[in-house]
Amino acid sequence: MNAPILLPLAITMASVVYAQEFYPLQESNRWFYHEEYYLGLGDTILVEVLADTVFPNGYRYFQLGDPDIVGGRFVRVDSEYVYYFNEYTGSDQPFFQLRGEVGDTTEVSWGPILYVTLTSIDSAVIFGRSTRVRNYRLDGLLLKEAQLNDFFGPLSSREYEDPPAPWPFITRDLIGCVLSDTAYGYVVSVEDPNPKSHITLPSNRIIQTRSILQRRFSIRFQRPHT
Repeated sequence: MNAPILLPLAITMASVVYAQEFYPLQESNRWFYHEEYYLGLGDTILVEVLADTVFPNGYRYFQLGDPDIVGGRFVRVDSEYVYYFNEYTGSDQPFFQLRGEVGDTTEVSWGPILYVTLTSIDSAVIFGRSTRVRNYRLDGLLLKEAQLNDFFGPLSSREYEDPPAPWPFITRDLIGCVLSDTAYGYVVSVEDPNPKSHITLPSNRIIQTRSILQRRFSIRFQRPHT
């Protein structure tokens, strides 16, 4: 009698777990990146999950304090894709394929990015863990490369000039993160003069942009406890 009920629930839970592997979205989860420009300028960037809410389109999105590796601020995941809310069009944008085969391409409308292609799937030891890495090529009016990790989530990105130079114009690499209150890699103490305590719904008429250098950081590196 219970089998028809339990089976869909089991499938749903498995889908959620699979998706969360590649983008662990939970309030207070945070990622620390070293961002560097080709001129040698660099900074430490914090991307933190602030809150989540259901948008008018019926989907639940998580708000990030600063844009992630592809510039998204509102993100959700399921067993098939990482999705972003497009603040310019008010639409739900499938972006990173999570079950696709190498070579599969998704057409997107994301600023200068028109295509997202899964280029390879690798194994890597990161912060002492054996993990899988999905590598993507983001193409269109400019060229970017991005990596998603099956445990840590967004791992790195490379942005190239157009036409693409042999070296990236901007690189962003994960140096540490805090997931479910557990620290991995190097974590950074951040003092934010404008802390956010609630989610801000986007407007299709007024698009707010923030400089990556707007926040001020007090940087302190520490090794996680083992």
